[in-house]
Amino acid sequence: LVHFEFQSGHDGELPQRVFWYNAALYRRHNLPVRTAVILLTPKADSPTITGNFRVTTPLEFESIVFKYDVIRVWQMPVDRILKGPIGLLPLAPLCAKASRPKEIIGALDKRFASLPTPERSELWLTTYALLGLRYDAKTAFGLIPKGAIMKESTTIQAILEEGRQEGRQEGRQEGERKEARKMLLRLGRKHLGPT
Repeated sequence: LVHFEFQSGHDGELPQRVFWYNAALYRRHNLPVRTAVILLTPKADSPTITGNFRVTTPLEFESIVFKYDVIRVWQMPVDRILKGPIGLLPLAPLCAKASRPKEIIGALDKRFASLPTPERSELWLTTYALLGLRYDAKTAFGLIPKGAIMKESTTIQAILEEGRQEGRQEGRQEGERKEARKMLLRLGRKHLGPT
């Protein structure tokens, strides 16, 4: 089995956590597990993320020795990702020498063009989400080809629907609060007289 752990922010307990995930997967499936930590941004990095997690007893006996791969995306050459498997392409804007985002997005557009609409939409949505780790929202949205992630993406539609439902819920709650205030004022005037 291969376990990928993507990390965009600092986590001081990342080595211990991936060890536990690895052990749980081994226990569940009784198969060897290779863990790869993919650090998406420099702020996710730490001197403790070495690819080795060791626990020793006070007498220097190593009771746990766990090795894992570490991939620092911002250090990877962008051309390596652009020429790689299509599922990795959304990582390209985060790579080293990715200072020409419009060219990179153009290269992604060419690679995505042959895919069926649902897969293409999901890859654009993933690319857009990852662009947010490097660029502000307006810049990220401006880089994505117009309409590439909106109408076709079931994920975007689900997010929008969740937002609409939350908005309706907040509207109902605000209406209930206004009604409660009115009722309290009526009761107060009735029992205490006008204010």
